[in-house]
Amino acid sequence: MPNLSKYKIPTCSSLILCVTFLCFTHQLFSQTYHFKTYSIDEGLIQSQVLSICQDKKGYLWLGTFGGLSRFDGNEFKNFSVNDGLSSNVINKILADQHDNIWIGTMGGGVSILHADSFIIYNTDDSLSSNSVFDIYEDSKGNIWVATTHGFSKIIYESKITGRQIENYSDKHGFPSNEFQGIYEDERENIWVVTVGSGVYKFDLNNPKVDSSTFTNYRVKDGLLSNYTYCINGDSKGNVWIGTHTGVSKYDGGQFINYSQSNGLDGEIVWSIYEDNNSTIWICTLYGNVNLLENGHLTSLSDRDGIGSRNIYSVFQDIEENLWFATDGDGLKRFSGKRFTNITALYGKPELAVWSISVDENNAWIGTYENGLLKLNMNEGKGVKKIEKISRPLITSIFKDKNEDLWVGTYSQGLLKLDNDKVTQRFTTEKGLPSSQIWTIDQDHDGNLWIGTDQGVYVFNPDEFQGELPAKFDLEKFKFYSDTNGLKGNEIRTILVDKNNTIWIGIYEFGVHQLQDDKFTIFNTENGLSNNTTESLCEDSKGNIWIGTYGGGVNLLYTKTNEIEIFTTKDGLVDDAVLFVHVDKNDQLWIGTNRGLSRMDINHFYSTGEKIFKNYGKEEGFFGIECDPNAVYEDAEGGIWFGTIKGAFRYDPKADRINKVEPYMHLTGVRLFFESFNYNDYTTEIDENNLPANLVLPYDKNHLTFDFTGISLTIPEKVQYQYKLDGLDKEWSPSLGERSATYSNIPPGEYTFFVKASNNDGLWNESPLEFSFTITPPFWQTAWFYGLCIIGGITIVVSFIKIREKKLQQEKKRLEAMVDERTVELKKEKEKVEEINTELEKLSIVASETDNAVIITDKNGVLDWANNAFTKMSGYTLDEFKVAKGENLIHGSANNRIAELIQKSNETKKSVTYESINTSKEGKQIWVQSTLTPILDDAGEVKKLVVIDTDITKRKLTEIELKNKNKSILESINYAQRIQETIMPTTQHLQKYFPDSFIYYKAKDVVSGDFPWTFQNDNNFYVAAVDCTGHGVPGAMMSMIGYFLLNEIVGGRHIHEPGEILNKLHEEVKNTLNQEDNLESKDGMDIALCTINRENREVQFAGAHRPLLWLHNGEIQQIRGNRFPVGGLQYSSCGKEINFTTNKITLDIGDSIYFYSDGLIDQMGGPKNRNFKSTQITNIIDENKNLEMIKIGQIIDQRFTEWMGSNKQTDDVIMIGIRI
Repeated sequence: MPNLSKYKIPTCSSLILCVTFLCFTHQLFSQTYHFKTYSIDEGLIQSQVLSICQDKKGYLWLGTFGGLSRFDGNEFKNFSVNDGLSSNVINKILADQHDNIWIGTMGGGVSILHADSFIIYNTDDSLSSNSVFDIYEDSKGNIWVATTHGFSKIIYESKITGRQIENYSDKHGFPSNEFQGIYEDERENIWVVTVGSGVYKFDLNNPKVDSSTFTNYRVKDGLLSNYTYCINGDSKGNVWIGTHTGVSKYDGGQFINYSQSNGLDGEIVWSIYEDNNSTIWICTLYGNVNLLENGHLTSLSDRDGIGSRNIYSVFQDIEENLWFATDGDGLKRFSGKRFTNITALYGKPELAVWSISVDENNAWIGTYENGLLKLNMNEGKGVKKIEKISRPLITSIFKDKNEDLWVGTYSQGLLKLDNDKVTQRFTTEKGLPSSQIWTIDQDHDGNLWIGTDQGVYVFNPDEFQGELPAKFDLEKFKFYSDTNGLKGNEIRTILVDKNNTIWIGIYEFGVHQLQDDKFTIFNTENGLSNNTTESLCEDSKGNIWIGTYGGGVNLLYTKTNEIEIFTTKDGLVDDAVLFVHVDKNDQLWIGTNRGLSRMDINHFYSTGEKIFKNYGKEEGFFGIECDPNAVYEDAEGGIWFGTIKGAFRYDPKADRINKVEPYMHLTGVRLFFESFNYNDYTTEIDENNLPANLVLPYDKNHLTFDFTGISLTIPEKVQYQYKLDGLDKEWSPSLGERSATYSNIPPGEYTFFVKASNNDGLWNESPLEFSFTITPPFWQTAWFYGLCIIGGITIVVSFIKIREKKLQQEKKRLEAMVDERTVELKKEKEKVEEINTELEKLSIVASETDNAVIITDKNGVLDWANNAFTKMSGYTLDEFKVAKGENLIHGSANNRIAELIQKSNETKKSVTYESINTSKEGKQIWVQSTLTPILDDAGEVKKLVVIDTDITKRKLTEIELKNKNKSILESINYAQRIQETIMPTTQHLQKYFPDSFIYYKAKDVVSGDFPWTFQNDNNFYVAAVDCTGHGVPGAMMSMIGYFLLNEIVGGRHIHEPGEILNKLHEEVKNTLNQEDNLESKDGMDIALCTINRENREVQFAGAHRPLLWLHNGEIQQIRGNRFPVGGLQYSSCGKEINFTTNKITLDIGDSIYFYSDGLIDQMGGPKNRNFKSTQITNIIDENKNLEMIKIGQIIDQRFTEWMGSNKQTDDVIMIGIRI
């Protein structure tokens, strides 16, 4: 049985079959779409949203029952009465042509947000009423305000404060004073809707407005109701009016009405909106939001994902996202119908779907626990569950060339369906090798190829008509397994290509190509990234795409058999690939554990660029985790994907490219990470409340720039690049952070540039700019340099004058000193004579020593040498001068002699050096020389004395030792290669557990710590072993331990970890003869696990070493026994050595870790303490969501940083495995 646990199959309860259908296209029924909700938790000021608009800067403005919110896609900025707003209850928001924000409130009149402050219009300013329902800007730039006591026209130019207000009410012939909405049609007529008096229309250009100039439309004229609440127009010139009983559309000649009687959901209409696709959205009180598409009226409900019935209004932003203002459920964003959740329609949004097939009328859905479902898409008959499939996991669905439907199951074999009934069963009971079916395909000759857990069997379905026999004639079948060409039996996928070549993907054994009854194998040995093959598909060029679980996607070029690999490093969303599919448009689809990836194959072939577009929750694909080979392309080009949360259909027509650049804004500048008063460093604040000409002193040079790029489609995918012109030469890498910090900025003039890209990678053509200046300190200014020059000239002139005076004085002083010096020279002569006498004595001593003695002047000119010099070199001093030169610099064999003489002269100290001299006879002599300066009474160097000692015998001995050390080191390095050859690596472990690592760090060349693994049937054995000592002794122990473990498990078939360690203890004692050698304490600490990969049971035993188990987000420690393997220090004291086996069962996603004490005993850190086990558990906990190989890398990094300049104290090994 294959390891189903790796697919993370959920448990689902029975499917509820009470369904009502709603047709969106001629083939598809009602489906769940993706809505994203923003409410108080995300920062919205209040969850009852009444009105939405977008300004020219890209900001979304929201009017609620609790105040005003501005949204940039990431953060909300909120305003209330505390900030100057006239009322917190906001019915309407309008962004006018000058980008002023008009806010119509209940009880507070109109608030206008202009230049970051509020201006209030209310009844004190002649406004009709303080309770405002609607605000509208006409084609002339006038602002119309509908209130509870008439309506007002506000005439202004660009300055909000310079305005004129005209009011209209019952005094102008209007029967009702309560006006709910205003609209201007394409003929420049103004329409106003009232409560109780219907709708009024009058000419915008006619200054006279009364009963003689307006037209009143009521029920008698075809209007649904005289109680009207909202009004809007569409792109065709129609006027839409929301009433108490539905919607009336006026087409210029008559009213066309929509109410509950002809499909409207709800009665009282709050708002009407037309989107860019000419869809009319109608929001009703206590009803679902309605939409009118191509004359067909439908509605969105909870089952479609909107999650709220009371929708106040709908708004479409410039990127074509639809936003819904809800009563109590906040703001909702609808990103379109790119993905639809098919199975959510049946009340099971998390139904696990493993296989899909779609024909003209039906969709066949194979599930994990709900069997096979048939969805009727034309007649509205709902869903049917196929009976007589008692074990419900459906692994594959295939329709053959005869239009017969074949179903592969996990335990009931291969089934043939006819009229929704099982008519044939191909199972082990009838003689076939397996009833566990994974994949089905058909070759050009009509043969069906069936992939099972016991290999492949092939048959022609035409030979099996009607009722099947009790036992098959197996000669009608052809079988392939590991007995006749396959390397493994667990078949995951089969592909018949256009040349009728058979491709077989096998779990852990790569891809097998069957051609002319011969197999060609592709695996990691010839270029495949991973041997666990899950899916295969062929593209239009005949090349084969291979999906692997853990190695990403591989492209096999069939003409050359070369393989190219695509992984997360190239942009793929995940390397655990469950299916690959090439659609009709040459788009490669890749399903993984973490979402979908799509790549344009033709673009890749023409450019070589590996460009992936990834789909996850933000794109509407909230199924995320795909199931194996659960992909199907229908006749309309829609692609169906099976996930653990249902079946999703992708509509390529709805996958629009976001062609709107992000709206780039600099939101602030901070100084040393803190906000500061701009007015202290500028003379002007611009319209964005930023300093227009920022000038900072040299010591205020640590700046942080805060910015945002408004792109509302998927704000989380907005990327930024920036640079500081004057400091940076290149743009920064693409980052998601919305700030940039620069420290220690030198004085100068700078411009900060920043640009952003949207979710589809579209960058701003022109970056945002912000210029500023850092002034230099006064000592770096031009005036200070000029002052310094003038001062310098003055100082030079003054110096010359003073110098002349001093020279005269110096002349007189020197004359006096000449007389004094004459007397001193006489005394000096007497001292020289004394020194010569002393030198004669020293020369006598030097003549008798065995060391060569040379005397030179302070520059190295040879003066005298003793007899030992002649004995050692074969030269007399005169001969030496002729042969080598008169200066020690030329005569010495040491090429640093000039540097050493200079050093001795400067420091007035002795220096020692070595040279290889050549005697007169040509013999090489190693000489150690000591060069000593001789000082006079004044402390100056007068002479240099060089004493040479023959060290030839010592040097020859050192060379001999060096050669012996080299031989020993080569032997150790060879031992290291042997040790590395037999010890398992991370790559070896990942063949069995793709998400795992081995961290191994030897103290010396060879190590006493080693990993050990062994595979036996479904059991996998793994151990981290720490032998006594390190280096060569430890390595010898490691070899003993390695081969003993292989013999105990593989040769003696001892499988329980505790018994394995007991036997290992005995064998170590016997091997080292420890019963007779009581001083021997050699042995090993060990953590040993047996892992059953089928049922995920782990058996553990430890000698001085624990096991760490990460389960449900918490780390548990399972201790080993407190005695080692080997040695007599416990058994000689009468203590029994009996190792205990611990058993645990792992869940999917659990991980285990074990390590040697060299890791936790390492000294280091700021206080030079042990690394300790708490650091290990902290690292695991902090990084538990990362891949295991990355956790191993972090362990290595932290350990190396902790060790610092300290030496490694012991060998280190750590093993981590995630199930």
